[in-house]
Amino acid sequence: MNVQKKKTKKAAAAAAEEEEEEEEEEEEEKDEEEEEEGGVEEEEEEEDKKKKKKKKKKKKKKKKKKKKKRKKRKKSEKKLKTNKEVVYLLKDIE
Repeated sequence: MNVQKKKTKKAAAAAAEEEEEEEEEEEEEKDEEEEEEGGVEEEEEEEDKKKKKKKKKKKKKKKKKKKKKRKKRKKSEKKLKTNKEVVYLLKDIE
């Protein structure tokens, strides 16, 4: 009877050890899968960052262009105004 108890204890210990090993293997597989998925997510995040950066750069360029046009328009309006004043002065002189 004692021998039988020892055998069952050994069998139970072996079964528990196998179960732990299987759980560890499953955890390792999950970790590997998460790393692979994480790599895909990181690539997507990088692409999103690049797109945002490109969009921001484009927006900044557009804003700069608008500012330049506005400045040019103001300059031409000022020039036109001075030309009109000169014309009025010339008419007054005549």
